[in-house]
Amino acid sequence: MMSFTEEWVTGAQGTPFYTRLYRPTSPLRGVLVFVHGYNEHMSRYEPMHSAWAARGFAVFTYDLRGFGRTALDTPKSTGSAYGRMGEPLVDLEWAIKHARSLFSQPIPLFLMGHSMGGGIVLDYVTSASPKLSKEIVGQLSGVISSSPWLLLTHPLPTVFLWIFAIISRFFPNMHFSTPIRPKAISHDLSVGESLIVDPWVREYGTYYSLYDMLNMGTNLAKEGHKNWPKTMPLLLLHGTADDMNSCTASEEFFKVLNTEDKRLILYPGAFHDLMTEPDVKDQYQEDCIAWVEAHLSPTYPSVTQGARSTWKGSDDAAE
Repeated sequence: MMSFTEEWVTGAQGTPFYTRLYRPTSPLRGVLVFVHGYNEHMSRYEPMHSAWAARGFAVFTYDLRGFGRTALDTPKSTGSAYGRMGEPLVDLEWAIKHARSLFSQPIPLFLMGHSMGGGIVLDYVTSASPKLSKEIVGQLSGVISSSPWLLLTHPLPTVFLWIFAIISRFFPNMHFSTPIRPKAISHDLSVGESLIVDPWVREYGTYYSLYDMLNMGTNLAKEGHKNWPKTMPLLLLHGTADDMNSCTASEEFFKVLNTEDKRLILYPGAFHDLMTEPDVKDQYQEDCIAWVEAHLSPTYPSVTQGARSTWKGSDDAAE
């Protein structure tokens, strides 16, 4: 594993965030800002982030407001109690700015998120919120979205969404149970089982944060994609057997996205957590890093890849 530095940094709205920075020992080639998923924390990505650093990329990552040590450790603010996500896009923009400030020279900066984090990075790039800076978005060199939360594989009935809306309005911080399902996370059952006993994980969220994330995914799938910058490169990755976030929704998002440079990689039979899937994780890691490496070249061809790519390249998976 590569070494990292950990630090509590004051972010948006005066919230202390637990952060990590992985610095490569070789010459710096680029920076990756990483956003983790729901009911987890960034420390579990240490093997993956170490792999990035070993290839010359610095990785800046943080426990989101409402999760991990930012919510459960000290120091913490009352606004970052577990499950209270606040405004994740505002927090992400702070993280991007902070990551840039850590390096004196201009350096390519890429954005990556997994699961809920995969949805957040897509939402950030397409958001029209006046609280966010289009200039900051324009400085990104590319985006990687892994198993994004666009739509759930098993969507909630409409009546439940109405109930969520009502409760989230009047009791936004009321807890909602979100049990961890080890059999749906990875073929390696120990991955999900370790989350159940993880001291920085709780099996609940708040009604407001869950409703907000459900709306985020729905908006991205229906309207948000129209705001994607035409020149912003995107790598989208998903396992076809994901029983948590819909792989079909990722495919549909990819089809309608109007950008000059996009790629979709599907991993046949893979579950949700691609970085721990026994038969996929090494190729997944290489696919991500190789894509970024290709985009460091000034001669990289900016073309839309209309047909989806698959890990094994099977003919029957191509459109």
